[in-house]
Amino acid sequence: MPPSINRDVNGIVRTTAPEHRAAPASAPVYLLMAAGVVIPLVLAYGFATGNDWQEITAILMTVAGLLILTRPVVGMYCFVGLLYMRPEESVPAIAGMHLTLVVAIVSLVGMVIKFLLNRTPLVKSPINFMIIGFGLAATLPAVTESTFGGTIEDIGRLVVLVLLVVNLVRTPRHYGALVTAVIGFTAYLAAYALYLDHTGAVITENGYTRILATGIFSDPNDLAATICAGLALTFSRLTTSASTKRFLYSAMAALMLYAIWLTNSRSGLLALGAVALGFLWQLYRTKPRVAIALAVLMLVAFLAVGHGRMTNYDTSDQSANQRFWYWSNGVQLLMASPFFGCGYGQFINMNGGMVAHNSFVQCFAELGYVGYFFWLGLFYYAFKKPASEPAAAPGIVSPPLPNSLPRDHYAVCLGLAAYLVASYWLTHTYNPVLLLLAGLAVCGRTVSDSGAVDWRITPKELRRDVLAIGTIAVVSVAFIARMADYYR
Repeated sequence: MPPSINRDVNGIVRTTAPEHRAAPASAPVYLLMAAGVVIPLVLAYGFATGNDWQEITAILMTVAGLLILTRPVVGMYCFVGLLYMRPEESVPAIAGMHLTLVVAIVSLVGMVIKFLLNRTPLVKSPINFMIIGFGLAATLPAVTESTFGGTIEDIGRLVVLVLLVVNLVRTPRHYGALVTAVIGFTAYLAAYALYLDHTGAVITENGYTRILATGIFSDPNDLAATICAGLALTFSRLTTSASTKRFLYSAMAALMLYAIWLTNSRSGLLALGAVALGFLWQLYRTKPRVAIALAVLMLVAFLAVGHGRMTNYDTSDQSANQRFWYWSNGVQLLMASPFFGCGYGQFINMNGGMVAHNSFVQCFAELGYVGYFFWLGLFYYAFKKPASEPAAAPGIVSPPLPNSLPRDHYAVCLGLAAYLVASYWLTHTYNPVLLLLAGLAVCGRTVSDSGAVDWRITPKELRRDVLAIGTIAVVSVAFIARMADYYR
């Protein structure tokens, strides 16, 4: 069906996108037939193995998989939910079922099928090139290694996550829904950590108790950084929501702040400071001095009730001093193999069993300048504003975007910035939360009510961007090397 043409009161011609034809009515019938075959097989497997939890989970995953094939955006939400909720680590009976990997693959397959049937093009964005380049830089050097299968699984999930977010979050409604979902999952994560604290599942360091969660959040510092990113989104909703919802967001913000305080994390405190300053700067953008004063006051109040470990930033402290030796080791590994590094997951084997405690060091030490370039490119385009307005697909004119979109987009960028602040002292190089925020930040530039906006760059812009990213890579390595030599 060709696009319809309308003229407004001024006689200007505006075209609207053609409506896609509805899927054939027989499609749900085929899904029901498939469910009728697959679910009994799953039941038989469960009875044979005697694992009731795995049986129930497999049935739920089968039903969810059939739904995801028809609505891949649901799979994206499930993927994000699994990243935060970590059911395989919380329920030992279903450990090893690779739920996030299964959901990622099914969602990707569903997206490809839907796009082919509806003739929907992929969203053109420079972050697609960056995430694919990052994936190849991390996996190709490991082709001949015995760990290649694990590398493909780990990196593949990250690549699929970014591609799903960028291509499925096309409208302001989907963008707002995913932001809301991240807020909800972050609140759950904070509540779950507090529950574990109530049951005594905490760690104690130098007499200080620190809360934690499971999986990739089993370190209090990682937990604090993730909650700080979600807190940035929650603060934004406090200023844009109706009074009835504002109470709920206030309660979740208080829950997150309390959890951050109990993590006793110094990197978490730095991230919290970034969130406070960024939020208040946006709120009082016409009065920057007021914003800075309030941010300092907020941090002073937080420090007043903070524990000794959180407020101790002495570089002679053993924990802090060791980091600088790890950074120096990372620079030496980069110098030994500048193009492709020592290989994905190999830094820990060459650093006495310890990670770099710096996401940037971990990246360039393991992936070299090639992988580091693509990794930095993800964040470069997450924060960069397009030189020109993103172009809609031919024949489509998008209506004005809702007022809430800029606030949500700013909050996502603020959450990503806070997460990167914490990541300078932590190892988050391959953390899915980091790449989720980067993909969501790019979506803030490309969403449209028409669902057809691309971010295209000219060859001249591309050359300028490559030069900028390359310069950032070289300068950042030099800065980290100098800092490590000075403080170690």
